[in-house]
Amino acid sequence: MGFLGPYKKARYHLLQIRIGPRIRGRVEVFNYYHSSFLSTIERAFGLCKARWKILGNMSPFALKTENQIIVVCMALHNFIQRNDRGDREFDSLDEDNEYKDSDEE
Repeated sequence: MGFLGPYKKARYHLLQIRIGPRIRGRVEVFNYYHSSFLSTIERAFGLCKARWKILGNMSPFALKTENQIIVVCMALHNFIQRNDRGDREFDSLDEDNEYKDSDEE
């Protein structure tokens, strides 16, 4: 409930799709976009965890407090992105297009 996973028994990972034969059928198209979105989301969270250290090493707070910390960090990130086009700190983290959080490997 509430989870939209990829189709099983079909190519999924971006590398498999990029170096393999052309995408065929709606199942492979769905899996391609699902994998692409997942990579983008993982990268965004990895970059935010790198910027906001509390996200990478969360103390054992109450679940409500942890949720509020995450929301505040994301709100600060969005505020900075909207109001500071020259966000050098985030841009320096973003230079590596293949950035992935080390916890996710």
